[in-house]
Amino acid sequence: MADIITTLLGFFRVIFGFLLVLFIPGCAISFVFYPRIADISPITRIVLSCVISIGSTLCAILFLDIVLGIDTTPVNSTIIILSISALACIIWGIRRVFLSWMEKRKEGINFHKDL
Repeated sequence: MADIITTLLGFFRVIFGFLLVLFIPGCAISFVFYPRIADISPITRIVLSCVISIGSTLCAILFLDIVLGIDTTPVNSTIIILSISALACIIWGIRRVFLSWMEKRKEGINFHKDL
């Protein structure tokens, strides 16, 4: 029974690690650049998320190790990747609020053709 639980936990750890390194940060950053879901197609967003995620994760880990001199451990890597994702989500939320405010403000301004 313990072997089955250990195997399942290992499987979930691999899936979560794959998503954490190859998708989640890039998806959050892609929403910063394209805040509306309809801005780009879902396939384009998935591909863009994977590419941005690989680049941002690599840069963050190298910055953590080389510039700050902090050892690269799984815990440190997870913290920095989740911090990047959380920061991107906060920026995305602020942009969404700002864009909706700008759209409401535009609707309130009526330009007449006679003027």
